[in-house]
Amino acid sequence: MMKNLLVSALFLSCVKLVSAQTIPSERVVLSIAPNATDVSFVVRTDANAPLVCNFGENEGIKTFNVATDGSLTKVEYTFVHASPNERTIEVAADKLVTLRIVQKKQVNGVLEVKSSVLQNLNVDYVDLVKHNKIDVTQCPNLEVLTLTFTGVEEIVLPKSDMLKSVQASPTILGQGSLKKVNNWDAPNLTQIGFVGASIDTLDVRNNTHLTSLICSLPAKNKVLR
Repeated sequence: MMKNLLVSALFLSCVKLVSAQTIPSERVVLSIAPNATDVSFVVRTDANAPLVCNFGENEGIKTFNVATDGSLTKVEYTFVHASPNERTIEVAADKLVTLRIVQKKQVNGVLEVKSSVLQNLNVDYVDLVKHNKIDVTQCPNLEVLTLTFTGVEEIVLPKSDMLKSVQASPTILGQGSLKKVNNWDAPNLTQIGFVGASIDTLDVRNNTHLTSLICSLPAKNKVLR
């Protein structure tokens, strides 16, 4: 009788621990396109910490082990239920150093990015026309942000001396065009690459460390300062 009670107590304790697992406030929230059956991305974490992801209602929170040698790790998940509507997933970012999403039709938006350790955010060849604003103001240690072939229209950078490179361009079909970016808040930028942008004036006077500037602006009234 006592043995059964102990087993039951242990089981209930384990259930409680699992159910109590949550995503920290530092997180990345991704929008997933309707009817997506799976999602994948590549990560690197601080001190090779496991990555925790919340895949939403009826999917649950999952933990993924990462490479122990500091190399990139591919995270893959197949949804239990495909949804006819957009859904969101959450990626814990309190230990997330690199997040790379490349050529993924399943992802159509980066809705929130909050991380004190994130250094590299690479979202490339991903259609972000529907959710065309990227706000990384809550990433004080971000060093590289690439949004090539995404169609992003607005980028909000952190007020930080850490950021070194930012790039953006329309989708491979020519959709979307960068219209707004606060590059002056990142004075230590060494690389700026805005191809197919719709910015009338790009003021780089505060970016005194630039070594590479690639920027195609509208032919009409374009100004580079």
